[in-house]
Amino acid sequence: MTSISCETGTGRSLKGSIVATAIALSLALVLLAPATAAAKTFDHSGTVIGDEATMITFKVRTKAGKPSKVLDFAAKGIITRCDGAATRFNFTVLVPLKINDRGNFKARLPGDNGAVLRVSGKTKGSGRTAVGNVKSNRFNEGEMSCQTPKQRFKTTS
Repeated sequence: MTSISCETGTGRSLKGSIVATAIALSLALVLLAPATAAAKTFDHSGTVIGDEATMITFKVRTKAGKPSKVLDFAAKGIITRCDGAATRFNFTVLVPLKINDRGNFKARLPGDNGAVLRVSGKTKGSGRTAVGNVKSNRFNEGEMSCQTPKQRFKTTS
């Protein structure tokens, strides 16, 4: 094996500079690997329990291995009752939902005509599964009195 040595004008050989740079880059990669590995996002999908016509999707972002936020929460086919007649609606939560130390998240989403949609849930398994509820208060939609009954959902990634 042949070794090439050149002076850089600073008293260090080019070989020494290359070795020092290679060591610095290797150390930087080793230090960055745990940080990028620790931050994961799990894509969740599931349904309201007992209602396969619904679809619940969202993402759980983790930080240091613990769930930290729910992102892009969307629900399709959620049942609401207006004057006794069941209809379905879709909604999306546009802001991230913070997950507390116990794995819980919740949101109160104000709508038109005094409607307040409530979403709550709990993450399990380091953010890989979740269960929760969707419901609303009573509100008026035109001449009708409406309410979204409590509907329990379950999702997995």
